[in-house]
Amino acid sequence: EDNITPLEMAGAIAVAIFAVAGLFVALPMLVSEYLTSLLGLAHLTKNIAEGILRGIIFVGYVAMIGLWKDIQQVFAYHGAEHKTINAYENEAELAPENVAKFSRIHRRCGTSFLLVVILVSIIVFSAIGGGSLLWRIGSRVLLLPLVIGISYEFIKGASNSDTWGRYCIMPALSLQYITTREPRIDQIEVALAALDLALHPDTAAENTQSEAVGNNIEAVVKQL
Repeated sequence: EDNITPLEMAGAIAVAIFAVAGLFVALPMLVSEYLTSLLGLAHLTKNIAEGILRGIIFVGYVAMIGLWKDIQQVFAYHGAEHKTINAYENEAELAPENVAKFSRIHRRCGTSFLLVVILVSIIVFSAIGGGSLLWRIGSRVLLLPLVIGISYEFIKGASNSDTWGRYCIMPALSLQYITTREPRIDQIEVALAALDLALHPDTAAENTQSEAVGNNIEAVVKQL
């Protein structure tokens, strides 16, 4: 296998950062600016349009990569993770066949968190007023920690509520039907092994290193 040098890794990270910034920050902003000049939109409407465009791009991107076979495997392991955590939190028997009965949707999933971040950003960015394009980009970067913090607290509160939280977070949860797939039993075994390792790091090696689980973990690593 070819070893990746620190310089190559830094270059890959830099390209990824610029790609994400261009796709999810600059592109929605430029399109909303164009619509503002074309249709004469107000400041608030422009920010709402920008947020909606960012959400559409995000959902479209996730749906598009979900068409790739390798990513479908990743999404299936994602579903196995959720089923395993749901079974554990419900104090159910952690047997693969039993875990398979649980939902692949989970309230505290990072996918839901990202969608909430987009929605919260509409509110926060609308409050800072207009300005030049450079100011708008810079202010969004500086306010991102605040947006993330508010989104985290919202997800945390909603996940602990069986009343208002269930309904408020429902749109975000629906996105998980794109980012998860129904897993196979062997994929659930890998998720169970990972959970056992997290809960019992000292003894998990003895309890979970069956030949089947070991082979599945090795197969996952080779795909990375």
